Amino acid sequence: MEKSIYNLKEDYLEELKKEYKDIFKGFNHELFQTLKEMLKCNLSLTKASKNLFIHRNTLMYRIEKIKKETGFDIRNFKEATFLYLIYLNRNV
Repeated sequence: MEKSIYNLKEDYLEELKKEYKDIFKGFNHELFQTLKEMLKCNLSLTKASKNLFIHRNTLMYRIEKIKKETGFDIRNFKEATFLYLIYLNRNV
């Protein structure tokens, strides 16, 4: 996935940076970790909660918090992937 972001055109990367520059403003380490783990576990709530060593309800709370902060529902693969690409792009 990281290769994909680095192979995007510069114009598009700059556009993404401008449009979503403040999207992670309210995020903390736990929310970033939740996003990464959900993708790693193919959006499986059970696997992700076990790998994060948290209760499933806690994971659901974090997912709702991410949705509230960003407008993206990471239970949806396309939205989770796009949000992760934006996350990777912020450091480019």
